[in-house]
Amino acid sequence: AETIQQITIIIPVHNRAGIVGKTLESIRQQSFRPLSVILVDNNSTDNTHELLRQWKAAVEAPDMQVTVTSESIPGATAARNRGLGLATTPYVMFFDSDDVMPAGHVADVVRGLRDNGLPDIGAFDAVIRTDSGAVMPKPFRRGDVMFNHLFHGVLSTQRMVVKTSVIRGCGGWNASLRVWDDLELGVRLLSRGAGVKRLELTAPVTI
Repeated sequence: AETIQQITIIIPVHNRAGIVGKTLESIRQQSFRPLSVILVDNNSTDNTHELLRQWKAAVEAPDMQVTVTSESIPGATAARNRGLGLATTPYVMFFDSDDVMPAGHVADVVRGLRDNGLPDIGAFDAVIRTDSGAVMPKPFRRGDVMFNHLFHGVLSTQRMVVKTSVIRGCGGWNASLRVWDDLELGVRLLSRGAGVKRLELTAPVTI
């Protein structure tokens, strides 16, 4: 039976030197190993790229593979596609450089994928923490996935894991978009028949 030996987290980064450290620390604390992390600097003009390289030097180990690369085409979509092109694992997750995942997040995701027969897409809950400190739950809603994605964004960037071959097969991210890019990607994946399963998490990601 097919198993998941490794998973890749792809993070586009643009001028986040002041805050990306919190995101990277949440990645370093992941209990699941081995882990592959691809960091894509997208035309940063601060010292983001140097910080990413320093983090790679500090944490890279046989069970923590870190790639730092660059994408000159502006926009997170192009940067994500750059990372997607370098991924060698059966599944990829996309994360943003100002978000935080609990230490057991990847382990929960991998367990959920295995428990659900390795679906094309695994979707899960998240919470949004506003500038005022309020927490807004963003649950995966049961029922018609296309409807719930169109109206509730259940396949938004940080709330899904997807088979690398499936997202590549649908053309990856639309690099011409600057907004609603994850909404458009989800519609394209679902329109091509990608199967979705809800994954149970011990704790949600904070976006």
